[in-house]
Amino acid sequence: MVPDQSVLQMIREKELEISVKIEKVRSESDAMIERARIEAAEIINRFNAEGNEAAEEYYNRELEAIRNEIAHQNELNKDKEVSVREKWEKNLPDAIDRIVKVVTFG
Repeated sequence: MVPDQSVLQMIREKELEISVKIEKVRSESDAMIERARIEAAEIINRFNAEGNEAAEEYYNRELEAIRNEIAHQNELNKDKEVSVREKWEKNLPDAIDRIVKVVTFG
């Protein structure tokens, strides 16, 4: 029976060797997965930061364009205001005369 035990012993030793190798591979793969997770998180954070920066730059450009358009519209409105005021001032004497005539039945 000694030869049978030695074969069983050899099988157990091989099982132990395989178990050690499996555990080593499992440990290495867990470490690789953890490194990949860390790297992915860094990439995501970097892209989020770059995206936020790009969004802020876009926002600032658009805000500046809107401010420029508002300033342009204000200038146009000033020109229109001057034109309306000039017409009003030009027509004021005639308007006063008409009102006076209507009020005095004249």
